[in-house]
Amino acid sequence: MYRAVYDFESDSAQALSFQVNDQFTVITETDENWWLMQNGFGQIGYVPVSYITKDEVSHTEVLKSVDRAIEAIHFAATCAGGVYTQEQRENLQKLIHHRKIVLEEHRVKRVSKSNMPEQPKRQAPQPPLPSTSGVSRPVTRSAVKKPSSKRGAPPPPLRESSLWCGYDQTDTAQVSQNQILSNAHLRSTKQYVIPEKIDPPEAFKDETLSKSRSKSSKKESSSNQADSQTQTKCLPELDRTDRGTSPLKSPLTSPVRKVSATLSDFKTVTCAIPEDIGTELVELVRRNTNLSYELSRIAVGTVLGTVKEKVPSIGVIMEEIMKNLLQSKRETQSVEASHDAVRLQIIFSEMAGCKDDSQQRSWALHEDESVITEYLEELISILTNANPEISKQVVCMENFEAVHNLVDYYQMEIRSSIRLLLLQSFGALCNLDAKVISHLLSSILPIELARDMQADTTDIQKLLYSALVMTMIFSMAEPPPFHHYEQLNETYINYLMEVIEHRLDSDTEDQLTDMFVGLVLAFNLHFQIPTENTVMKILASRSSSKVFTEKVMLLVNREDDPTKMFDHERKAPNSVLKLLSDLYSNAATADLLYTNDAKVLIDIVIRQLSDLSAGNKMRTEYLSLIHLIIKNSQYEEHMHRSGDIQSCLMRMAKEEGKESEMDRLIIKEIWKEFPQYFESAV
Repeated sequence: MYRAVYDFESDSAQALSFQVNDQFTVITETDENWWLMQNGFGQIGYVPVSYITKDEVSHTEVLKSVDRAIEAIHFAATCAGGVYTQEQRENLQKLIHHRKIVLEEHRVKRVSKSNMPEQPKRQAPQPPLPSTSGVSRPVTRSAVKKPSSKRGAPPPPLRESSLWCGYDQTDTAQVSQNQILSNAHLRSTKQYVIPEKIDPPEAFKDETLSKSRSKSSKKESSSNQADSQTQTKCLPELDRTDRGTSPLKSPLTSPVRKVSATLSDFKTVTCAIPEDIGTELVELVRRNTNLSYELSRIAVGTVLGTVKEKVPSIGVIMEEIMKNLLQSKRETQSVEASHDAVRLQIIFSEMAGCKDDSQQRSWALHEDESVITEYLEELISILTNANPEISKQVVCMENFEAVHNLVDYYQMEIRSSIRLLLLQSFGALCNLDAKVISHLLSSILPIELARDMQADTTDIQKLLYSALVMTMIFSMAEPPPFHHYEQLNETYINYLMEVIEHRLDSDTEDQLTDMFVGLVLAFNLHFQIPTENTVMKILASRSSSKVFTEKVMLLVNREDDPTKMFDHERKAPNSVLKLLSDLYSNAATADLLYTNDAKVLIDIVIRQLSDLSAGNKMRTEYLSLIHLIIKNSQYEEHMHRSGDIQSCLMRMAKEEGKESEMDRLIIKEIWKEFPQYFESAV
């Protein structure tokens, strides 16, 4: 940062006025006399180089200054209807780049400082002699041209007034410094980002060219005023200076289509509607209200529909914009045009830096907790509320590198508060895409969670989150890597069953039981061979599993599957029926249910066989389950509702069609194996 050593009163709208000790951040070192800078209020303009000097401040102050400048540009664009000029985009690009550099330099400095040997103390140099001008002048970047006294500033380079990114300093009634500071305090500047990359500004023109350009701009201005008197506009014109400057779509360069509408005075006019205006409107609403993506779409649609109804003269235009809004939902939004996407990339980059930071386990461990907490909370918010397609695109980059970085960071992090936020982040990531779940399953995370759950049984909240994430990871019935079974073994399953049957002393509200039941059901999904099933081995070895079986019976009666947590397509069967089928596949576990519970289960199966139609996969699963119950349990002792079972079998055996073929094969097998119970109708 730089600090003013003299007062300066600007007579140009493009230059900043300032007082001694005002601070600035460099945006562009334009030439040797003038630099484009932003002051402490976020205003951007030219500053004479001879009036400033280098000022050593903390990186936090630099970041705050940059954030204020970003906020000021966004605020100015919001006041202008949400449209950014080309120069605003250029300045935002530079500010965001400068912010990244400051963060990276600070991270590198911390790492190098930890590895730097302690330097011996040296004698301080003699203080400088007082200046003859009476003002002590610090050394500037251009030390060769050190002025001996205050000199007048050269005229600032001219800039197009239409491209001015800020606001007139004299127009305090419209936008005051208090408004800017208040707005910066209420809204996080980290949300904002420019949607595209703009080429750097042209070099400054000489004085003659500037005068000629000024004359031509006056002629063009008068011509535009004459045209505006003879032409009615339905929508604000797009900034012509920004069209075609970038290959990417933006609010200023996106293709447009002309729509004709008739106003109340029966004049037909033509309005240009950008093709991606629906996406832009949703983006603006989400950015400025913090509503979720879906709620932002609803808000935009509601406003457009109301305007169309209340103002029929522009109903055609509103109809076109609403069509564009519906079409934008079906199309994939560009990552460059979404501030959520850019924020995700920044957060993932910062978390990767935390993972690589060699001081994570040093004495400065707790100094960055608030910063990391802020990043993780924002990450959870974006993953939960942003457009899921945009989040997917960012998360999938570099073969899900961001996901693996978070897992590695979770393994090395020891603070409970941050671990809880990381667990919530994993849950939000699982909700995005099934591929994320596969990557988490193949990572070290399941092993780390299983180990942590057994080691720390006092933190109930962390146990709940850990069990929930484990359930998500195993909900797709995908087998884990073989080496995971070193930790996900019989000891771990037995620990889960013990907590289910005998509540932990710290779990005063009995929150873990249902969560652990869901985890056991999810873990059981990937076992295909009952004899190799770790869950069945533990259940067979236990003398009683009363609480567990009661919970399972409650789930099957409600037709509830606690492992079906996402909308992802999965090949996994119903986890409750899968567990019951595994139980009745082996005589060692077939009698785990009490006789009354077994009879209730038969009642539920008969009800489902009667209600479900042909071709339903669930009916086939229930039919297979009743076959196993009759085959491996002590069914001959009670023959519960054998007549009703026979009626269901006969009805299904008479069905024709390919969709009932599998059901008919199972029925024939039942009649063949148990003629003493059921009479064959074939």
